[in-house]
Amino acid sequence: MNLRIAASAAAAAAVFIGCGPTEALPEDELGSITSQREDDDHRVAALEGAEVLAAVDREGVSPVIEADEPFVRFTTMWEAAEVVPFEVRTSADGRVFGEWVTVTVVHTEEGLTAGHADAVEGARFYQYRLPLQKGTPTFLTVGTLKELGAGGGSDPDLGSGEEPMGADYGDGTASAEQALAAKPRIMTRADWGAKAPRCRTAMSFSDRATIHHTVTPTNDTVSPQARLRAIQAFHMNSNGWCDIGYNYLVSRDGRVWTGRGHLSLGAHTTNGNSGNQGISFIGTYSSTPATSTQLCQAGRLLAHLHRLHPALSLNRTDVKGHRQRNQTSCPGDRLFSQIDSIIARAKNGCN
Repeated sequence: MNLRIAASAAAAAAVFIGCGPTEALPEDELGSITSQREDDDHRVAALEGAEVLAAVDREGVSPVIEADEPFVRFTTMWEAAEVVPFEVRTSADGRVFGEWVTVTVVHTEEGLTAGHADAVEGARFYQYRLPLQKGTPTFLTVGTLKELGAGGGSDPDLGSGEEPMGADYGDGTASAEQALAAKPRIMTRADWGAKAPRCRTAMSFSDRATIHHTVTPTNDTVSPQARLRAIQAFHMNSNGWCDIGYNYLVSRDGRVWTGRGHLSLGAHTTNGNSGNQGISFIGTYSSTPATSTQLCQAGRLLAHLHRLHPALSLNRTDVKGHRQRNQTSCPGDRLFSQIDSIIARAKNGCN
């Protein structure tokens, strides 16, 4: 799916990513979830700095933006010195639009805001209108959802989201070379103040991993903890998912953060979440590479996941960028070109 933006400045500035729906999830072995469907089949255009204003006219109105599939919800995350929700309107044909509606804010913290607005029936087009006098964003993402998560289910006790320490090395079948790669320190859900998930599907077997980026500011001005809380709130309250979509995330400083953890089914790859560990680098890596510290710690995380799930081999067959599994530019050109380096560090350790 592509978003077609009728303005060259916005099109040049936009960074597009995409994720996709899982199948209807079965009840897990803990009996904590029933018919949750998590659908992340959306595209996001990310604008930063001067790009934000370059994409709108003097009144703060964007060009008409067309999605190639009907959508039910407009979604957005933005950063501004003052929280001033902006407006959006949607249309089925690009000519007759519904009323301008104010974005519903689902989370705000440290200048980060996340929200959404429901679309008119059969919507295929949208426009947004920014406040130019105050609260103009310095960073903005806009996108659509073709279907919402179903929600429901009870809240399981996931504890820290990380495996018991005694289970680190499985049955000892991992290859000897993995001993060279030390386990990274994995920050727990409690470390970033995660909310309890609404529901969960257990995943005891993994044979794949997928590398993503979050399409947020790379040189972030807020703490990783605040960024994670905003992403989780957006995924749960705007997308309607059980929890933050990724299994693990890696911040710019190289810290590894538990998302859903390796024992829970994620929501990050279209029709391919089962047995798949979603690892997302916090930031946007289209033109900026990941740091050597990030590559090292992501490599250690992969080696650790291989020890826990020996069927997940450390090669480009099992470890892929999101674009190799779905039609998307994720995880950005620069990070995609570094996946071999991540695998090398998983096998041989960090120099």
